[in-house]
Amino acid sequence: MRSPFRREAGQAIVLVALIMVVLFGFLGLAIDGGRGYVDRRQMQASVDAGALAAAYTYVNTMDYAQAERAGFSRKVRARWFQEHEGHTSTT
Repeated sequence: MRSPFRREAGQAIVLVALIMVVLFGFLGLAIDGGRGYVDRRQMQASVDAGALAAAYTYVNTMDYAQAERAGFSRKVRARWFQEHEGHTSTT
C-alpha cells in the first residue's frame, strides 16, 4: 500500500518560494514608504525655511516684493534639490 504523504513531497518548497515573494513585496513597500516620508520631510523643511526667510526679509525691509523673492528662491532651490538629489539620470 502506498503512503498518502508521498504525493505531498516538495510542497514546502513551493510555499516557501511564495512566502518569500510576498515578503520581498512588503520589503519594497516599506522602503518606498520610508523614502517617501523622508522626501516629504525634506520638502516641508525647505518650505518652512523659505517662509522664515520671507518673514525675516519682510520684517527687516518692510518690502513685500523683496520678501516674496527671498521666500520663493528658497522654494525653487528646495524643489530643484529634491528633484536632482540622488538621481544620476536626466530623464
